[in-house]
Amino acid sequence: MTAEVIAAPRVLSRAEASTLVGFRVEPQPVTVTTATIARDAATGDPVYAYLPVDGVAGLRRAVLATPWQETFRATSGKRNASRVFGYSPRKVATRRESCNRTALAREAPDTHRVLVDWSARLGETLRAELPEVAADGETQAQRVLPEWRLGEAEPWTSGVVNRTSELPYHRDGFNLPVWSAMPVVRRGVAGGYLHIPEYGAVVECRDGWALFFPGYDLVHGVTPMRTTTDGGYRISVVYYALSGMKDCFTAAVETAHGQATRSKRERDMAARLARGDRGFKRSDPNSQPVVGHGIPKKSAP
Repeated sequence: MTAEVIAAPRVLSRAEASTLVGFRVEPQPVTVTTATIARDAATGDPVYAYLPVDGVAGLRRAVLATPWQETFRATSGKRNASRVFGYSPRKVATRRESCNRTALAREAPDTHRVLVDWSARLGETLRAELPEVAADGETQAQRVLPEWRLGEAEPWTSGVVNRTSELPYHRDGFNLPVWSAMPVVRRGVAGGYLHIPEYGAVVECRDGWALFFPGYDLVHGVTPMRTTTDGGYRISVVYYALSGMKDCFTAAVETAHGQATRSKRERDMAARLARGDRGFKRSDPNSQPVVGHGIPKKSAP
């Protein structure tokens, strides 16, 4: 399918769009329903690409088998079901003392394998339609060692699978300046469009289509959803490049570093307990917040 190239006028400044961050997205009429490559009307720079992707049946089976984790979002008053995949950087505050694969790789290896394999399909699509964007992304991704990337030729390190999640306006603040890729599978759900307010675009996010866009730069959010059939779902898979991964050593060095750090922490904890010092909190080692989508808590206006 040939994508239509359109000139997209900017309707909000970056500063104006920033005022929306943290607020829920109101219902919006769809404005982008066909294969589209949008370029800024003033600069000619690419803004987003909305394209069909082939072979979505395997992706659907994989994401429907995802063992979900739920969190509560105060902004919407609803629970959000999601799982991160790929690789995670060090985060000592949650006792993640080395860069490593996410827990999904251990808990659901078949699902994780499909998600990783799909990075190649999406990377190929982006290189074919927007080679300059793909080249820029590769330049940025070279700051990350190859073993922490999802594919040999793809710039992404990580991703998140979201199930029927009405995400408020946000930028992906923890990412490198690399375009995100977001394929969607859905059945029996109305709404759930992606709104990019800076360009007034409301993307349909239909089943088996993918959106490519600079989520690190453009404010975006998901419109409300309504389930129309039993078992309905709208599942997005967002691929991104985490900035923290550029600080990761080789896997062997990370393993040694993590073991040494854990040993030191355990020795320090034992020494403090021996002294009778119990005035500190133990971090939850299983805590794993969704990364790549840093959404601040904010009450709706």
